[in-house]
Amino acid sequence: MGEPMSDISLAVVDGARRMTYAELAAVRGISKHAAETLVRRRKWLKQIGNDGVVRVLVPPDEAPRRQRVTTNTDCDPPLSAPLIREVVGEAVGACIGPLTTQLERETIRAERAEYQLEAERQRVEDGRKRIDELQQRVDELHTDLADAVTAERIAAGEASALRAIVTGLRARPWWRRWFR
Repeated sequence: MGEPMSDISLAVVDGARRMTYAELAAVRGISKHAAETLVRRRKWLKQIGNDGVVRVLVPPDEAPRRQRVTTNTDCDPPLSAPLIREVVGEAVGACIGPLTTQLERETIRAERAEYQLEAERQRVEDGRKRIDELQQRVDELHTDLADAVTAERIAAGEASALRAIVTGLRARPWWRRWFR
Protein backbone atom coordinates (compact mmCIF):
# COMPACT_ATOMS: atom_id res chain seq x y z
CA MET A 1 0.00 0.00 0.00
CA GLY A 2 2.99 2.28 0.39
CA GLU A 3 4.35 4.54 3.06
CA PRO A 4 2.22 5.33 6.13
CA MET A 5 2.49 9.03 5.33
CA SER A 6 1.64 10.14 1.82
CA ASP A 7 3.06 13.17 0.07
CA ILE A 8 -0.37 14.77 0.20
CA SER A 9 -0.22 14.93 4.00
CA LEU A 10 2.87 17.18 3.70
CA ALA A 11 0.90 19.92 1.96
CA VAL A 12 -0.25 21.56 5.17
CA VAL A 13 0.54 24.93 6.73
CA ASP A 14 4.16 25.51 7.86
CA GLY A 15 5.26 22.02 6.86
CA ALA A 16 3.10 20.38 9.51
CA ARG A 17 1.85 16.87 8.72
CA ARG A 18 -1.57 15.34 9.12
CA MET A 19 -1.08 11.94 10.69
CA THR A 20 -3.32 9.31 12.24
CA TYR A 21 -2.55 8.15 15.76
CA ALA A 22 -1.17 4.91 14.32
CA GLU A 23 1.15 6.78 11.93
CA LEU A 24 2.35 9.06 14.72
CA ALA A 25 2.99 6.04 16.94
CA ALA A 26 4.93 4.29 14.18
CA VAL A 27 7.08 7.34 13.36
CA ARG A 28 7.90 8.07 17.00
CA GLY A 29 8.30 4.43 18.03
CA ILE A 30 5.62 4.59 20.74
CA SER A 31 2.26 2.93 21.34
CA LYS A 32 -0.96 4.26 19.90
CA HIS A 33 -2.20 5.10 23.41
CA ALA A 34 1.01 7.05 24.09
CA ALA A 35 0.50 8.91 20.80
CA GLU A 36 -3.04 9.88 21.86
CA THR A 37 -1.70 11.08 25.22
CA LEU A 38 1.03 13.08 23.47
CA VAL A 39 -1.54 14.77 21.22
CA ARG A 40 -3.70 15.72 24.21
CA ARG A 41 -0.73 16.97 26.21
CA ARG A 42 0.67 19.07 23.33
CA LYS A 43 -2.85 20.22 22.35
CA TRP A 44 -2.30 19.57 18.66
CA LEU A 45 -5.24 20.14 16.35
CA LYS A 46 -7.32 17.08 15.46
CA GLN A 47 -9.75 16.50 12.62
CA ILE A 48 -12.08 13.61 11.93
CA GLY A 49 -12.17 12.65 8.28
CA ASN A 50 -15.15 11.39 6.30
CA ASP A 51 -13.77 7.91 6.77
CA GLY A 52 -14.08 8.33 10.58
CA VAL A 53 -10.31 8.32 11.14
CA VAL A 54 -8.87 11.05 13.35
CA ARG A 55 -5.93 12.90 11.88
CA VAL A 56 -3.66 15.14 13.92
CA LEU A 57 -1.78 18.21 12.70
CA VAL A 58 1.77 17.41 13.84
CA PRO A 59 4.44 20.15 13.71
CA PRO A 60 7.39 19.20 11.46
CA ASP A 61 9.94 19.15 14.25
CA GLU A 62 7.81 16.76 16.36
CA ALA A 63 7.06 13.93 13.94
CA PRO A 64 10.44 12.19 13.41
CA ARG A 65 11.48 12.10 17.08
CA ARG A 66 12.89 9.04 18.81
CA GLN A 67 13.69 6.96 15.80
CA ARG A 68 15.25 3.76 17.00
CA VAL A 69 18.62 2.96 15.51
CA THR A 70 20.41 -0.26 16.29
CA THR A 71 24.18 0.12 16.52
CA ASN A 72 24.90 -3.46 17.49
CA THR A 73 25.80 -5.42 14.37
CA ASP A 74 25.68 -8.73 16.25
CA CYS A 75 21.88 -8.56 16.57
CA ASP A 76 19.67 -11.42 15.59
CA PRO A 77 17.75 -10.95 12.36
CA PRO A 78 14.20 -9.57 12.74
CA LEU A 79 11.60 -12.13 13.79
CA SER A 80 8.92 -13.25 11.40
CA ALA A 81 5.26 -12.44 12.11
CA PRO A 82 4.26 -16.05 12.97
CA LEU A 83 7.26 -16.39 15.28
CA ILE A 84 6.37 -13.07 16.95
CA ARG A 85 2.78 -14.25 17.45
CA GLU A 86 4.03 -17.50 18.97
CA VAL A 87 6.50 -15.77 21.32
CA VAL A 88 3.93 -13.13 22.30
CA GLY A 89 1.29 -15.84 22.80
CA GLU A 90 3.59 -17.74 25.15
CA ALA A 91 4.50 -14.56 27.02
CA VAL A 92 0.86 -13.58 27.33
CA GLY A 93 -0.06 -17.08 28.49
CA ALA A 94 2.76 -16.99 31.05
CA CYS A 95 1.47 -13.63 32.33
CA ILE A 96 -2.21 -14.53 32.28
CA GLY A 97 -1.84 -17.65 34.45
CA PRO A 98 -0.47 -15.86 37.55
CA LEU A 99 -2.77 -12.92 36.94
CA THR A 100 -5.78 -15.23 36.79
CA THR A 101 -4.69 -16.88 40.04
CA GLN A 102 -4.20 -13.48 41.65
CA LEU A 103 -7.59 -12.34 40.35
CA GLU A 104 -9.24 -15.40 41.90
CA ARG A 105 -7.53 -14.70 45.23
CA GLU A 106 -8.56 -11.07 45.14
CA THR A 107 -12.12 -12.05 44.23
CA ILE A 108 -12.26 -14.37 47.24
CA ARG A 109 -10.84 -11.59 49.46
CA ALA A 110 -13.40 -9.15 48.08
CA GLU A 111 -16.23 -11.61 48.76
CA ARG A 112 -14.98 -12.10 52.32
CA ALA A 113 -14.75 -8.35 52.79
CA GLU A 114 -18.29 -7.93 51.46
CA TYR A 115 -19.50 -10.65 53.86
CA GLN A 116 -17.73 -8.95 56.77
CA LEU A 117 -19.12 -5.60 55.71
CA GLU A 118 -22.64 -7.02 55.61
CA ALA A 119 -22.10 -8.59 59.06
CA GLU A 120 -20.91 -5.23 60.40
CA ARG A 121 -23.90 -3.49 58.84
CA GLN A 122 -26.17 -6.02 60.56
CA ARG A 123 -24.39 -5.42 63.88
CA VAL A 124 -24.84 -1.67 63.44
CA GLU A 125 -28.52 -2.15 62.65
CA ASP A 126 -28.95 -4.41 65.69
CA GLY A 127 -27.13 -1.83 67.81
CA ARG A 128 -29.43 0.91 66.55
CA LYS A 129 -32.49 -1.20 67.38
CA ARG A 130 -31.08 -1.87 70.85
CA ILE A 131 -30.41 1.85 71.35
CA ASP A 132 -33.99 2.64 70.29
CA GLU A 133 -35.32 0.06 72.76
CA LEU A 134 -33.16 1.44 75.56
CA GLN A 135 -34.19 5.00 74.73
CA GLN A 136 -37.84 3.95 74.90
CA ARG A 137 -37.18 2.30 78.28
CA VAL A 138 -35.43 5.47 79.53
CA ASP A 139 -38.45 7.52 78.43
CA GLU A 140 -40.75 5.13 80.32
CA LEU A 141 -38.57 5.41 83.43
CA HIS A 142 -38.62 9.21 83.19
CA THR A 143 -42.43 9.09 83.03
CA ASP A 144 -42.55 6.73 86.04
CA LEU A 145 -40.17 9.01 87.95
CA ALA A 146 -42.29 12.06 87.20
CA ASP A 147 -45.39 10.16 88.40
CA ALA A 148 -43.56 9.11 91.60
CA VAL A 149 -42.41 12.67 92.28
CA THR A 150 -45.97 13.91 91.81
CA ALA A 151 -47.35 11.20 94.11
CA GLU A 152 -44.68 12.03 96.72
CA ARG A 153 -45.64 15.71 96.63
CA ILE A 154 -49.32 14.84 96.99
CA ALA A 155 -48.54 12.49 99.88
CA ALA A 156 -46.36 15.14 101.51
CA GLY A 157 -49.21 17.65 101.23
CA GLU A 158 -51.69 15.23 102.72
CA ALA A 159 -49.27 14.34 105.54
CA SER A 160 -48.79 18.00 106.28
CA ALA A 161 -52.57 18.50 106.42
CA LEU A 162 -52.94 15.51 108.76
CA ARG A 163 -50.17 16.86 111.01
CA ALA A 164 -52.01 20.14 111.23
CA ILE A 165 -55.19 18.33 112.24
CA VAL A 166 -53.36 16.24 114.83
CA THR A 167 -51.64 19.31 116.22
CA GLY A 168 -54.97 21.10 116.44
CA LEU A 169 -56.53 18.13 118.22
CA ARG A 170 -53.72 17.90 120.75
CA ALA A 171 -54.10 21.53 121.59
CA ARG A 172 -57.67 20.94 122.81
CA PRO A 173 -58.23 19.51 126.21
CA TRP A 174 -59.04 15.84 126.47
CA TRP A 175 -62.61 16.26 127.60
CA ARG A 176 -63.42 18.44 124.58
CA ARG A 177 -62.03 15.81 122.31
CA TRP A 178 -64.36 13.24 123.84
CA PHE A 179 -67.44 15.34 124.31
CA ARG A 180 -67.68 17.63 121.53
